[in-house]
Amino acid sequence: MIEALWRAVRQSSRALARDRGFALTVIVVLALGIGTSTGILSLARAVLAQSLPYPHGERLVQLFEANHSQGMAEVSTSYPNFLDWRSQAESFEALAVSYDQLNVVLGAGEESATAKASVVTPDFFEITGPRPVVGRLFDAEDHRRPGGHAVAIVSEELWDRRLESDPGAVGQTVDINERPYTVIGVLPAGFTNYPNVAEQTDLWLPMMMGPDLIHPRILEQRTNRSLPVIGRLKAGVSMVEARAEMETISERLGLEYPDSNSDWVGAMKSVREAYLGSYRGPLMALLAGSAFLLLVGCANIANLQLVRARDRRSELALRVALGASRRRLFAETLVESLMLTTIGAAVGVVTAAWLTPMLAASMPVQLPGFVDLRMDELALGTAVVASVLVGVLFGCVPLIGLGRGELRQTLTGTGRGAVGAGGDRLRRGLVVVEVAAAVLLLLGAGLFVRSTTELLRTDLGFDANELLTVRVRVPLESRTSGEMAVLATDLERAAAELPGARDAILWAPDVPGVAYWYTRVRQADRPDLRDDELTGTRFHYVGPGALGKLGLRLSSGRDFEPIDGPEGELVVVVSESLARSLWPGEEPLDKIMRRWNRERWARVVGVVEDAYLTGRRGSDALTSRDVYFAYAQEPQADLAVLVRTDGTTTGSMLREVVQQRGPDLPVFDVQTTRQRLAFEEATPKVTAALAGSTAVLALLLAAIGLYSVIAHGVSRKRREIGLRMALGAWPTAVLRGVVAQGLGLAFRGVVAGLVIAYALTRLLSSLLYEVSPTDPTTFAIVPAIVLAVVAFACLVPARRATRIHPMSALRGE
Repeated sequence: MIEALWRAVRQSSRALARDRGFALTVIVVLALGIGTSTGILSLARAVLAQSLPYPHGERLVQLFEANHSQGMAEVSTSYPNFLDWRSQAESFEALAVSYDQLNVVLGAGEESATAKASVVTPDFFEITGPRPVVGRLFDAEDHRRPGGHAVAIVSEELWDRRLESDPGAVGQTVDINERPYTVIGVLPAGFTNYPNVAEQTDLWLPMMMGPDLIHPRILEQRTNRSLPVIGRLKAGVSMVEARAEMETISERLGLEYPDSNSDWVGAMKSVREAYLGSYRGPLMALLAGSAFLLLVGCANIANLQLVRARDRRSELALRVALGASRRRLFAETLVESLMLTTIGAAVGVVTAAWLTPMLAASMPVQLPGFVDLRMDELALGTAVVASVLVGVLFGCVPLIGLGRGELRQTLTGTGRGAVGAGGDRLRRGLVVVEVAAAVLLLLGAGLFVRSTTELLRTDLGFDANELLTVRVRVPLESRTSGEMAVLATDLERAAAELPGARDAILWAPDVPGVAYWYTRVRQADRPDLRDDELTGTRFHYVGPGALGKLGLRLSSGRDFEPIDGPEGELVVVVSESLARSLWPGEEPLDKIMRRWNRERWARVVGVVEDAYLTGRRGSDALTSRDVYFAYAQEPQADLAVLVRTDGTTTGSMLREVVQQRGPDLPVFDVQTTRQRLAFEEATPKVTAALAGSTAVLALLLAAIGLYSVIAHGVSRKRREIGLRMALGAWPTAVLRGVVAQGLGLAFRGVVAGLVIAYALTRLLSSLLYEVSPTDPTTFAIVPAIVLAVVAFACLVPARRATRIHPMSALRGE
């Protein structure tokens, strides 16, 4: 048995060595197909199929509110609404608030630094399930009196960095925003916070401290919808049942509190869906692309094996005629196919092992630590098994039908056999499948490329070039509003004097590109509006001339000026979209308005064109609705200084400017506006690049498959071509005939691909920006590219056909 196997291995090795071109082609196809599809499948499964790091993660939901009449979806809720949800809903084991990524000042004086804090209710830890390294978690006693429970839980990383991992640190105090907090526990480094699962959280503080940390009336205002809520469904309760109950509770609250809750409805989605967010669509598209690529690879292997099967038919028939047993031939053929596919699979595994971490590194966002980005065994096994099975199955085709009658026909050349006419049809069919799949992938990639191009070409409405930004949080307890205004003006002036600085801009509370802060505004001429009927908008506090310096274009009125100070009339500038929402068909200048939770009214002194200050991909009606106030008239604790520079101004210079004006002013988030916008741009760029690479590879494999079919057809028709040449056929006519044969097959594949794509690309509509899923330009260019590549692939065997000498072809027969 061992000797027979060894003999089969030697025989197969010699056969593959004689046909090195075929063997190398199969190995390359296997390596590319297995490596690429496994890498993409591994990345997709790591994100899409990863278990959440929380107890009963499949039952966790994120709750929010929506106001469809105002075009607002997935808005956080208020604390009073949360309390009503918690007391009235029976579908949940627990509900909790988690106000995440709050910037706080840790420590005092020169030892101060910024830290990321999360303000939570006690049930948050019951839902997420961490066990403290030392100390304890929040309990009911930490949640009884507003402002009276200055206790904190710290991360293990902060415990190590600031408290030297001292177990005795529990019970000690740390200064947070210039107020002492008692440390009661330490959470382990592996704990994943929520909702920002990919970001580091340093501190957890009780919701009762919200008035100090978030807003003075955060615990009272029903209209202050800023608190994310997470919950765990009871066992056996479905999302549909829980959603229906939340709608009932919302209707009840709308009747009870019409000024704040009318038209607002409670809604939810699973935490998995919320966590996946923008990952799902691109990854599902890439997942489908990798499946099509694997299909193309398998079809290609089958095609190559069929071509070789036809060539080996006579050899095997002769060996049978000379007495070789069919069992031995089967063993040798099987071993040969296994050797070939095993080598190709091994190279594919190495390719996948190299490609997977490279794909992970190309992800445009930081993935949560619990996502295991490594080569996925299931994905690898699927790709390898599919490829090897196809290779072995079609490698054994030459042995099919080698009966006596078939054997005689093969030896005399009077029959075409199992791999003759039927084999030709199968090979052509496989080529059509490969071309159709390549067309599908190229169309998807083309749409992503077009979408990305449109996204990058969209005018932001402001000049984001050469803007360096530093953000500062000013401790409210140590400065009056007047002192904060003086400090901000001083920072702006000093930043403008830095080497290379052409201008400085004062902005608060967030920065252009990621300015998400939301409010509602009231018009003085519409006193009848309830609070919940007020128009939602993004809000900004800016320094004199800030709008012009940023590149915002005035439609009418003026920019902010130095006279717009604390003693002057309260003034405001609005965007065109906000003006249309508040005063449709009217002139907005000199209109009176205010923020819903402020007492002082402001006069509109300017209107600016719409800008994408939250990024180009807006998620709701607030995207281009903006209201601008004068910073000096209402100073904010969170502020930023933007410097327009020629490139010589550095982040360290900006840090030094801030620190010279107060050691209690921690600096954070020093980066350019372009770097911030890069996050939004990176996802479509990476998606387009991966989809494009997959599509190009599929087209290459389809071209190889078509080349093999045409080349094999030329070799089989060598005598016929020679006879035609002898009878006077022009070489150009022969070339046109061969190329036309290939283009005919490709045309069928292109038509099939276009028909299928017309239906399937509609699934990509949510992933595209300003591009139709049936974009005519893409649907015109892709077939042209495919047919051009196919024509080129056909030229080599076609040119070879024109060089066939009639006498040598006839003599060869």
